[in-house]
Amino acid sequence: MDLPAYLQEVIQTLPENARIPDFGCGFGQFLSALKWVGVNGDFELLGLDINERAVAHV
Repeated sequence: MDLPAYLQEVIQTLPENARIPDFGCGFGQFLSALKWVGVNGDFELLGLDINERAVAHV
């Protein structure tokens, strides 16, 4: 799986150890995709959702 070109470009401009929040993350599909392509090693990924059960799943 590859990230869309626009997202790759944005990620390349982020400073090391930047935080990437996902507001309304649900079950964390976006954050999981970032982890799958190896983005989580350089950044802090943060999922926030109103549904506690969804966040517990992530």
